[in-house]
Amino acid sequence: MNLNDLLKIVLSSSQGDWRSMPGPIAPEVLGEVQEGDRHWLEVSGHYQRWVFVPDVRVSIAYGMPTSLNAEPLTFEWTFPDPKVYQAYGDILYNGSPVHRACLLHVDGARAILPTPRNEVAPSGGPFGMELFAYSATESEIAFARLVDGLAGHGEFDRYLQRASIVPVPDSAERG
Repeated sequence: MNLNDLLKIVLSSSQGDWRSMPGPIAPEVLGEVQEGDRHWLEVSGHYQRWVFVPDVRVSIAYGMPTSLNAEPLTFEWTFPDPKVYQAYGDILYNGSPVHRACLLHVDGARAILPTPRNEVAPSGGPFGMELFAYSATESEIAFARLVDGLAGHGEFDRYLQRASIVPVPDSAERG
């Protein structure tokens, strides 16, 4: 099986194709932290994992922060809880990560969204460009929708719309 075939299988799957695996989930990452004279290691890892029932070699892990010192991101979204945090969503094959996406916890972790790109256009403003939309590819949205549903949330499309993230075809993905 190649990576494109695996991604098609995962993205076309339904929530019923997956089983939750509770507990700490590998792989874990060690990070070195130093503050003044104090020095220590911090462990970071995924906190949710689902196994694909039709082929147990395939799994999804979610929740490892993209940074040990994760500060909330800033968007113009109007959710009751304005803090937005980024975490990795990984597709694993035989326990090895083969695809990684940066996903967002929004509104107090009530939803998981794809990390959008800024779409800009020339303007007469001081910086010459103006944000007019957020976008994500159809595959990025499909993966975030799957993880959001597996995590037990139920309002992905409403949150996507409130965040004004517009889908673009996968062929439009920029390097």
